[in-house]
Amino acid sequence: MRNSINKDNRGISVVGVILIIALIVIAIVLFIIFKGGLFGKGDNIGSDGVDNIQAVTSQEAPEDEETNTVKENIETEVQDDSSDTYKGAIIKISVIGNDYIYDSEKITIEKFLEIVKATEGDYIVKIKDEDASLNAYNSLIKKLDENNIGYTEE
Repeated sequence: MRNSINKDNRGISVVGVILIIALIVIAIVLFIIFKGGLFGKGDNIGSDGVDNIQAVTSQEAPEDEETNTVKENIETEVQDDSSDTYKGAIIKISVIGNDYIYDSEKITIEKFLEIVKATEGDYIVKIKDEDASLNAYNSLIKKLDENNIGYTEE
């Protein structure tokens, strides 16, 4: 009777070891497939070795007719609640990950600041956080503050 109990325990322990080995193998395979990026490194260095934040913020947007007609694209909105009515231009920018999106295109902070400074009359920047990285979002806020540009966060 005692021997049959030990045999049952050996069977259970063998199954347990096999399950543990299988889990380790699955973890290794996932790590290899995601190149260790499953949990993120937080260094903003892409797989190509380029500092992604620096690459995005240092790009120069080419000068073209669209840049010169930016003033036409700025919407003027009036908010519904009578206590906080703003009758100036509202310049919208979205922060998605590490990217800044203005007028449906990726833009650098510097180029966005040029557009905002070229706007005549009263205006306010409306920032929309769409799964933004903390660094990108804080960089935009810092640049707006440094340039005394009013903003609201959505």
